[in-house]
Amino acid sequence: MLRTSITHCAIAALILGSAEAQQNAARPPVPALPHLPTDSTFTVEAPGYARAELLYFRNILGITFKDTTSGASISRLLASYHGRIIGGVPGVKEYLVQIPDPGRSFGAVEAMVRRLGAEPGVALARKVYYRTPAYPNGRDASHGDTARPAVPPTPNLPDDSTLTVPSPSGMNVRYYRNIVVIIFDDSTSGVSVRRIFAKYGGVIIGGSEARDEPAYYVQIPDPGTTFAAIDAVASLIKTEPGVHLVYVPTWSGLIRIR
Repeated sequence: MLRTSITHCAIAALILGSAEAQQNAARPPVPALPHLPTDSTFTVEAPGYARAELLYFRNILGITFKDTTSGASISRLLASYHGRIIGGVPGVKEYLVQIPDPGRSFGAVEAMVRRLGAEPGVALARKVYYRTPAYPNGRDASHGDTARPAVPPTPNLPDDSTLTVPSPSGMNVRYYRNIVVIIFDDSTSGVSVRRIFAKYGGVIIGGSEARDEPAYYVQIPDPGTTFAAIDAVASLIKTEPGVHLVYVPTWSGLIRIR
């Protein structure tokens, strides 16, 4: 009887230990809302913009991990940077992480983003906006969410090639498989722009105003491991009213225009 009881206790301990290990290895849940602070104390203006126009949080970054990154690895990384998850973007499985203030300059924030982006297991690290100007119909903040989101001054594309796919043409070119570039018609309202982003779970990570055509670099949930998958999403977005052009940016080489 004593031996049986000991055996049962050992089995129970193994089950509990296994459950605890699985729980520790699980990824932290991605919060359903960003939960960004309204206070602008820890912010910095983008180069070429006034504080009243375009601000980034200095101590909050967006981090998306590779699908293969374990929960334990995520927890270790956050701990090494003294990071705390305060919010999230579930559509792209992005954590909004508060860290100690890296410095008062835009360069300090950029350096921290590059450092985090180079960590093993990280698919993308990005700066997070506090305030964006209305675009293109003036810069009056009273427009609120009816105004177009600001077009960031640079593409901010990740250096990591994990979430890329080879060109179907066989050329030595790779495309991002979870990022599209979207150019809207001049007449497209901010409400329509935001609706399209929300429909496809898109998050603005960068931009470009080349050729007088403001372009948004938009990260979307990974549609799959083939070029056909991201090309299908790009083709679908192109059919949306108000969209002028969509293309899949390259990690290296040429671009493919829809």
